[in-house]
Amino acid sequence: MTLGFAAIAGQTLGGWIIFANLWDLQWRSIFLVNVPIGFLALIFSGYLNESIAQEKTGLDLAGVALSSIGISALLLPILVGPTLSWPIWCWALLFLACLVLLQFFRHEKRYAAKGKIPLFNFDLLKNKQFSLGYLLVLFVYSTSSSFFLIFALFLQNGLGFNSFDAGLIFAPASIGFILSSLNAPYWVKRFSSKAITIGGLLYMLSFIALIVAISALSTEAFLSVKALFAIILIFLGYGQGFVMTPLLNIVLAFVDVRFAGMASGVITTLQHIGAAFGVAVISVLVQWHFNGIDTSPFTTSKIGDIKK
Repeated sequence: MTLGFAAIAGQTLGGWIIFANLWDLQWRSIFLVNVPIGFLALIFSGYLNESIAQEKTGLDLAGVALSSIGISALLLPILVGPTLSWPIWCWALLFLACLVLLQFFRHEKRYAAKGKIPLFNFDLLKNKQFSLGYLLVLFVYSTSSSFFLIFALFLQNGLGFNSFDAGLIFAPASIGFILSSLNAPYWVKRFSSKAITIGGLLYMLSFIALIVAISALSTEAFLSVKALFAIILIFLGYGQGFVMTPLLNIVLAFVDVRFAGMASGVITTLQHIGAAFGVAVISVLVQWHFNGIDTSPFTTSKIGDIKK
């Protein structure tokens, strides 16, 4: 439910900030949001109950350094490569990422063999349910990020919406997410882990309905039947929440209590990697679309201005 409210606030407030063009910063002003939020987080974090481990475990500094460098070297070319036509330095960074992450794997194995607690214990991957859950987290969050990006571009550059109105369009999806989050405990209790499969099916069908509706309608028709798209977006958000809300809890339920903190941290990392991966994939697809691979009426009538 919190994620749903955050999505409404983020899309609406973010759209308004860009539309207001504070201090003539244009889209750059969106990064100012982090300043007051970070300040409030510092203040209120002091009121949280602190859990203290019985034993001091130390920090795997080498593991932190290797994973940070490796993941950064992996994500940077994935994010900027499609827009820069994949220059040689992007491929070099990807090669470097492979080497560094391989060294990270070797280091973690040696670190654990010494009886120390590594940043990531690769024995976790022996748990098939947990490994499958990792992949689900990666792919689900990649679809979420890519959808928000491409649909926002479609609304603004294709249909001429300003940033504030485009942000409001996402509100129905967020409402659907909130509703499904409230109902998630009931669905999980009734269907167990199959609830994720049901939610994934609804999520997929909602995307198909959205694509079919946009492709079938002209720009003028799209603008005149906003209620139809609001309904589709509610179901899309409901399916998204149906998957995301129980997914993390179900995945972590397969983990030994000793590794709960470690597994939670890895899942958070995978959420960000998935988001970056989704943006990269959709960027490549859009580039291919405009390079002549697909010249359907959908492109020319609705998002033809994105290339500009």
